[in-house]
Amino acid sequence: MKIKSIKENDKNIFKELSKEFYASGATINPYNDETNEKTFRYLTSAHHNLFGYLIISDDGNCAGYSLLTSYWCNEEGGEIIIIDELYVKKEYRQHGYAKHFISWAENHFKGRAVEMTLEVLSDNAHAIDLYSELGFAPDGFTTMTRKI
Repeated sequence: MKIKSIKENDKNIFKELSKEFYASGATINPYNDETNEKTFRYLTSAHHNLFGYLIISDDGNCAGYSLLTSYWCNEEGGEIIIIDELYVKKEYRQHGYAKHFISWAENHFKGRAVEMTLEVLSDNAHAIDLYSELGFAPDGFTTMTRKI
């Protein structure tokens, strides 16, 4: 498998995968075509802290995608990489694609970032088990959100 940056010609597959991800129960909000379009524009304009990747299977098909973002954290003394979205299509699950992507991302951002973090819905036991197995742990913070 390989990882490739999302480019202009990946718009349709990005939209298709995003719709599947948002229908999977892994998000709080439903899919929104307008926000997806805005995200795609940011991705393809080389935004400084938004990164999009396609996960390509050994057979050359698109197995999934991920969106990463980053911020500087004074407490940790460096840049934090956030796995904002990580989606593997049903037919490719349980074959190591998510593990491979996280390992790739860690190596890709090593030297630039000091930590990777992610959010997972509290009732998504499978994802929690996977991320725990990969060394992620609750950090003691509770996420609180306010729309602006």
